[in-house]
Amino acid sequence: MKKLIWRLKYHWHSYLHGYNKALIKECICSNLRNKLAERLEYHEKMATKHHHQLQTFQTSFS
Repeated sequence: MKKLIWRLKYHWHSYLHGYNKALIKECICSNLRNKLAERLEYHEKMATKHHHQLQTFQTSFS
């Protein structure tokens, strides 16, 4: 069950990372661009964290 949750979280944060990255390219307002950059960094960090958890979980049961 944990593996499924981590996988869902990983895909969610990966999706939002890509979505925010696309929004930054189209954004005109610098204040909004800064907020999006913060979100981009957060979702990248969380996707990396959940990917690492999945890898650790898979290797511990192999």
